[in-house]
Amino acid sequence: MTAFGVTDAGDVLARFDAAETRILLSLSGQLAEMLADVAEPSAGLDPAIGRLFPDAYREDPDASAEFSRFTRTDLAAAKVAAASTVQRSLASTSASDDDPSPSSVAGAGAVPSSSDAEFVLDTEAGWSWLRHLTDLRLTIAARLGVVDDPNAFDEEPDPAQTSDDDLLARGLFDWLGYVQELLIAALEEGAAVRAAGNGGTGTASPPV
Repeated sequence: MTAFGVTDAGDVLARFDAAETRILLSLSGQLAEMLADVAEPSAGLDPAIGRLFPDAYREDPDASAEFSRFTRTDLAAAKVAAASTVQRSLASTSASDDDPSPSSVAGAGAVPSSSDAEFVLDTEAGWSWLRHLTDLRLTIAARLGVVDDPNAFDEEPDPAQTSDDDLLARGLFDWLGYVQELLIAALEEGAAVRAAGNGGTGTASPPV
């Protein structure tokens, strides 16, 4: 069960169960692989790439192509870095009997994908998570054929007229949005804790 809390220091305490951890690791890995090929000519044919790297000048293809040539590699690197932050977080070791505190991203170690994940995110890592979740949702939307319609997902899909793959993708899209909402709330609470001058260790707001 996805849960976020806030430590007394204002960092975010996150928990994902084993199934959620596997899903996030799989999605993040697929996106990182796609971004690794972003410089290939064929990448421009992928609608997901179009969502992740929108045209800077829609009415001027030449200017847009020039802008992309100078910026896409750096933008892709930033997106890959965000994906790496998410993957390191999810691979962080769970609390042990000898050390009951959750692992931080900086000290992440590998654990089997069948394990639950519990870890602490500082503000920078939290924002990396938010950016990566946005990239995942944009990619899924593109795979579903949604490019410019902001209201495309306002209504529930009709199972009788929607393929199983699309229903699964829609479910993932909605769940990732839910994770984003919880994380934003936790980051805001953490900012309030820091602003109030709270410090130390422990958990001010447990994951719920």
